[in-house]
Amino acid sequence: MSSSSSMPSLLTRQLAETHLSNNNFLESRSTIPRLLHPYTAPIFEYGRTSGLTRFIVDGLTELAYRPFFFLKFGPKSLSRTHVETLSYGPDPRQKILLLTPQNYHSSHPPTSSNKKTLLIFTHGGAWGSGSPSFYLPLLSTYASLGYTVALLGYRTYPTSTVSGQVSDVHSAYLHLTHLFPDLPCILSGHSSGSHITLLTILRYDLKVTFLGLSGVYDMLSHFRYESKRGLEILSGLQPAGGYTNDNLELNSMKGSLTGVNYSSFIFVHGLEDFTVPFTQSYNASYCLKNWGCDIRVVYLEKCDHMGVVIELMKGCGERWLKNDVELTSKL
Repeated sequence: MSSSSSMPSLLTRQLAETHLSNNNFLESRSTIPRLLHPYTAPIFEYGRTSGLTRFIVDGLTELAYRPFFFLKFGPKSLSRTHVETLSYGPDPRQKILLLTPQNYHSSHPPTSSNKKTLLIFTHGGAWGSGSPSFYLPLLSTYASLGYTVALLGYRTYPTSTVSGQVSDVHSAYLHLTHLFPDLPCILSGHSSGSHITLLTILRYDLKVTFLGLSGVYDMLSHFRYESKRGLEILSGLQPAGGYTNDNLELNSMKGSLTGVNYSSFIFVHGLEDFTVPFTQSYNASYCLKNWGCDIRVVYLEKCDHMGVVIELMKGCGERWLKNDVELTSKL
């Protein structure tokens, strides 16, 4: 499908399957030589369990990306929004950055008659890093468009594992829906944030709209993918997921499916995503479809892992949420 040069192409499911058959991206280049693993593994394991890796990754992320996103997207949209910080638990990471248009805030909430939707967004970070403030200039666009936007912080590894992170997302959801009971709700997330958001919907049987961006939905298959690249000793996936294959499967989407969930599920993934291959969304959507769930999928050509977030910033999220056959691939 053709598109403007500034926007990745939106592909049908058939074209995505052709892309899958013609590319060997799952046989990715090794990032960390295997010969070094006996020497580097103890160092990286200490970094993960002590929180040092989280500290370093969060710092580098702030330095590398946040200034760019803020300068490119932030000032104009932030000037039209009200930002406040809410707490939903005792841990410093259990916080919510709440973005609303000027004249609205938690003590003067909008109602369904004058606001669109409550958009709850969960940040990524391989289950062991990340911060909601990183996405502040990105998601402020939706507050300026009339959405109430909540950026969730949660306890990352080593403070908490996947089960605790899912519990945090659910607690934040309850806190926000209590504040804004009249607004329809979209639960969204990026990468590992998309994973724990989807598990929250399934485990607590929530009826919402799910917008998953570049998500990991099968922890075991993604662990094997990371292992091929030599990244499993850096990633928080294995320890946060419970180390064993059984635990990784239990903390995957299939391990949380117990019946038909009546939410609407929208998956968005870039076909050039080498961090989390688009097969994660491809397989998850088929699995949910087989359970009778309402599914839509958007594949973005020439779009990588962070590119999906940038497309969200450009306002594409509103189009992804519409049931438009030209823009989405319906299973």
